Amino acid sequence: MKRSFFLYIIFKFTENLNRVLNLFPGAKHCIPVLSEDIVNFLLHLKKKGYSESTLLGYSKILRHLAKNMDLNEPEEVSEFIANKRVSEGRKQLLVDDYATYCAWKRLHFDKPFYKRAKKLPFIPLEEEVDALISGLANKFFKKRK
Repeated sequence: MKRSFFLYIIFKFTENLNRVLNLFPGAKHCIPVLSEDIVNFLLHLKKKGYSESTLLGYSKILRHLAKNMDLNEPEEVSEFIANKRVSEGRKQLLVDDYATYCAWKRLHFDKPFYKRAKKLPFIPLEEEVDALISGLANKFFKKRK
């Protein structure tokens, strides 16, 4: 089976992590959090057919959560997400990804409810539309001499 570049990087990272930490003990805070559980979870998702961009999203969210608290403590994670100063939509994404991780790990997680706020589309003023049209007309339809 041909490994993707993303999974290759994960394997190389975990393979060399202990060697790097032994050589540079003070570098632990510089190395991004990528625990064995996260790697195994990403491999599980890869086997289920998730795309690489989805795996990358899960990886970023779980590494962010792991950097700030223990992923095996759902109450801590819920409290951290609730106190985080981000939009409700971002909180919903964090909770959904963490809930998937908890289901895989067989941890009990009471998923909090966050409702994504609906935003109205940007509607330009009539003057702005006229300026845009006149600007494009000058650029693309200049008279040739």
